[in-house]
Amino acid sequence: MAVLSAGTAYAASEACCDSAESLLQAIDKNGGQSIVHGLGYDEVDKILSHIETGDPKWLAVAGKLAPYADAGFGEGLGIALATALPVAPQEVLTLAGKEPPLSLSIICGLPFIEPDTEFLKNYISKTRKALEATTTPDLQQKKAECLKQINTPPIASDN
Repeated sequence: MAVLSAGTAYAASEACCDSAESLLQAIDKNGGQSIVHGLGYDEVDKILSHIETGDPKWLAVAGKLAPYADAGFGEGLGIALATALPVAPQEVLTLAGKEPPLSLSIICGLPFIEPDTEFLKNYISKTRKALEATTTPDLQQKKAECLKQINTPPIASDN
């Protein structure tokens, strides 16, 4: 798939997905919207997998692409950032804001699709420990909000 902008075609494999640096350069040159609109499913999956690692450069990619994410990509970003939270809590909290898909309510709200109980128990335990170890003064309010969300069990639905 090609990413088109300003009359120039960029092969997705060139701008995406092996290097956060090259993708960030493509975003800066062509704009996040043109990059997002040119991504195929496989490229989105690769990007989300990289974001899940908590690597700061891939988290920067998430921040630059988030404003242009459609519903599906936005949901994936929320899940990827939630996955990165126990690995890189300071970086994820710094990135978090009020607007989806970067909102704390999404990232800290256990956005996983049909997770099993064991996964949730392990995730909550690891994430709680990682958040509690975050001591950056500017992040204490976000940390408290996130812990509140993590510590509130999801409500089961009978529907």
